[in-house]
Amino acid sequence: MERSPLYEIHKSLGATFSDYNGLELPRVYSSIGDEYRAAKTSAVAMDRCCVGRLQVVGKDALDLLHRLTTNNLNLLKPGEGMSAALTSAKGRIVEHLVVYLGKRTVLLLTSPQNQEKVAKWIDHYTFIEDVKVEDVTDKCGMISLYGPLAPKVASEIAGQDIRQLPLHHYVSLGSDEWDLCFTRAEAIGGDGFHIIANRQSLQELWRTALKVGARPMGEAAFEILRVEYGIPVYGKELSEAVNPLEAHLNDSVSFNKGCYIGQEVIARLNTYKKVQKYLVGLLFLLLEQAPRPGSKLEIDGQEVGFLTSVAQKPGFQVTMALGYIRAKYASPGTGVCAVEDAGKIEGKVVAPPFPIAAEI
Repeated sequence: MERSPLYEIHKSLGATFSDYNGLELPRVYSSIGDEYRAAKTSAVAMDRCCVGRLQVVGKDALDLLHRLTTNNLNLLKPGEGMSAALTSAKGRIVEHLVVYLGKRTVLLLTSPQNQEKVAKWIDHYTFIEDVKVEDVTDKCGMISLYGPLAPKVASEIAGQDIRQLPLHHYVSLGSDEWDLCFTRAEAIGGDGFHIIANRQSLQELWRTALKVGARPMGEAAFEILRVEYGIPVYGKELSEAVNPLEAHLNDSVSFNKGCYIGQEVIARLNTYKKVQKYLVGLLFLLLEQAPRPGSKLEIDGQEVGFLTSVAQKPGFQVTMALGYIRAKYASPGTGVCAVEDAGKIEGKVVAPPFPIAAEI
């Protein structure tokens, strides 16, 4: 199992480790509940070196990526980014990306361990274009800051005020474009920033983040927050069995950009309101046996969906979950049962909108 460049620092902070996507990362430092609450009230720092990073170069790089993805990448200017999906001919999700446009290159963030798949997908559709994809995951790393004070912490580390940076836009402070950059990330716990930097800088950046007020957070607390805020991940909520509209990735889709792989299917689903299921947030009473990912969802004995992720909210006697449910039942307040070996666990649909409600 590979180790993060920050492994020794995590170890010195008392972290316990687990295997996350082939990388040994902190599960928890001291208390899952304390780390969760810090993310909701102040700021936390998290090792996200497991996220895939691809650098795409060549004069046709942006044009090719625009033709392969669901969003309108031609709107980007250097220093800007947006989320986008790679989809199959059936309109299903091959991968969900964040795309950053640099002055000379394009940087892609992929799901952990998915960068090789994405690189091969791009290469498959590269014919005469001047495009080259390089996996730079091992050449750099990523630290994420979450919580309402994340913008303040990011600004102090950067040495300039970046609190107003729009979502997915970035500022580059290194000698090389991706040597040190700060980018606005999805709000988890209240707000979010990513720091992408060369491996040699990571330890000092981590120490500075903690020095200016961030608390270290492990994967266990992050998973709770991810479920609460409805952030889908590949392998759980996202796969080639799901299309972007089912997963509420509408912000990653342009409906007027023109052709891309799977465009006709997605346009038809949107125009004729043919989406069959939706990703929803659910709450269940915290009983002796909580529902598990993969559990079937039933209404009046009829199967209507399934769970993809489950998490216990610290300090509350409820289980939060994400899952897919038939479109007609995807409204907040709909009562459902999760089917387990020991019986049925009653719950209800509570989201979207996210975050998941605090009480049942």
